[in-house]
Amino acid sequence: MTGATDGAWWVAAFALLLGVACDGAAGSDGDEVSLGARGDAQVGGRVISTVNGHPITLDAVERAARRAEVPPRVALRRLQDEALLAQAAAHVGADAHPEVRRAARQAMVQALLAREIEGRITGDAIDPAALDAAFEASLERWEQPARRRTSHVLARVPADAGPEVADAAERWIGDVHDRLAAADDPGAAILALRRRPPEELPFEVTIEEVQPLSRRAAADDAYLRAVFARDGAGLVPEPVRTAFGWHAIAVTEVLPPEETPRREALRILREERLAARRAEALDAWIRELRERHEVTVDRAAVRATIGDRAFWREGGS
Repeated sequence: MTGATDGAWWVAAFALLLGVACDGAAGSDGDEVSLGARGDAQVGGRVISTVNGHPITLDAVERAARRAEVPPRVALRRLQDEALLAQAAAHVGADAHPEVRRAARQAMVQALLAREIEGRITGDAIDPAALDAAFEASLERWEQPARRRTSHVLARVPADAGPEVADAAERWIGDVHDRLAAADDPGAAILALRRRPPEELPFEVTIEEVQPLSRRAAADDAYLRAVFARDGAGLVPEPVRTAFGWHAIAVTEVLPPEETPRREALRILREERLAARRAEALDAWIRELRERHEVTVDRAAVRATIGDRAFWREGGS
């Protein structure tokens, strides 16, 4: 993803760093406010912060926090950052573009990011030799080993359980395994056991699908040996004892090894490094804007309202 591709790099950076739509960031009810000139708002009442005299209200913070699913304090900081970037966009005349005028404040910020960040930090800034070194240092990332997807029934035997519990779990799993062996689709039959009424058993039963595992996965060795003993999908021939208890296991999918071509891996690494540099530049720029422009906060209101659960209206999280 170079600077000359689709120009969408900043979408991720903007969402990550700012994270919220403007939705009233500069006005009490979402009205558009031009940040090209200084405003005359002051903190107090529902206005808990200003940026160059333009207000950020409790209502705006609440909407932004809910939309982005972030704490109100984070939403406030993001709204301030967005306002600072909009101020910078107006300063360089980004608001003169017709499309920017139609989309107003947020598009002004986007146009500014495309010009000042994306346009200045391009793929040429990434050293090919550094990419080659990064590729060689992360070969495991680009080589996906063969994997197995499984479902299993586990009769869990606690470490401190007596032999009678372990014997009961083994007998029960043996009966379950016999029923699964007669099923056309053992994997589906395992999951169907979830719908059976619970039994009176002296041990806990777990029924689950397991994400694909490789031979090197961080899983019980006995489980892995049983799973990879099969050449293809199907029921593992015998119940399996692991550190957790007794299992009846079905291999539901065999995933062959995969390898990302070197050229594609280098492209991905280039995109990641380019995005990281742009995000760093954006963060540094926002810090500079905070130093150059006036941002005021009603700290008492922030402590009393944003930190108060009552700030979240009915239905909030």
